[in-house]
Amino acid sequence: HSSVRVQSHPCPLLLLCLDTFTTMSVSVSSSNAPNSDCCPLESNGTYKKIVSVTSWTDPIESALVFLTISSFYVLINFCDYGYLYLVSNLLVTLFLFSIGNLFVQKIINVATKKPDANPYEKFQGKELQISADSVKSFAEFLIIVTNYKLNIFFKALFVEDLLFTIKSVSLLCLVGLISNLVSLLTWGYIFVVLAFIIPTVYKLKKAQIDNVLALVSKMYAQHVGRIEQQIRGVLQTVSSKVFKPKTQ
Repeated sequence: HSSVRVQSHPCPLLLLCLDTFTTMSVSVSSSNAPNSDCCPLESNGTYKKIVSVTSWTDPIESALVFLTISSFYVLINFCDYGYLYLVSNLLVTLFLFSIGNLFVQKIINVATKKPDANPYEKFQGKELQISADSVKSFAEFLIIVTNYKLNIFFKALFVEDLLFTIKSVSLLCLVGLISNLVSLLTWGYIFVVLAFIIPTVYKLKKAQIDNVLALVSKMYAQHVGRIEQQIRGVLQTVSSKVFKPKTQ
């Protein structure tokens, strides 16, 4: 509400940290993207694929990706297996499945008196290659996102906006405190889970969520705006006293 005073909020620093995190997490706009005239992020193939998978456009594909990531997280985080050990055993399992499937198909062909056929015949004799377009799309995706984040980093580092730099420092301090509670791997997995859940929930409850977000955004902007005004006032007061010209 407009009558709420900033001092009544239990943790204005937390609000500033959230505001900075929101700013740093904004989707890359075409104006900030390299070669944005020909390759904005929204038209990037890798970006489209990520959106498609996390939006469950193909439920089977999305389920396989999610289960694979979840399996690796559980095995690494709770079973203390190394990355190379997991990858090696995954490939061994894949090869054994391929051999088993070959023998099963041969047994079925014999039992049903069908001609002996290799189930992988259509893949044999072909050179499976990663297309240049796929590599280019992935590289462009990394360049766009990296450049956008670097612009934000240098904006804070070179103090283009003192308040933004202060908020960035506050956010880094908060991240440092939270990192002692949860590992980086767990934070990454939480991000993946949210990426798969949020789009689906939003589609199901779009109208209700939009109304709630509009209300929360309005109240959030009011609180953050008041805190920023107070901080800017303090900074102006301090700077005017420090750099006050000496009278003769």
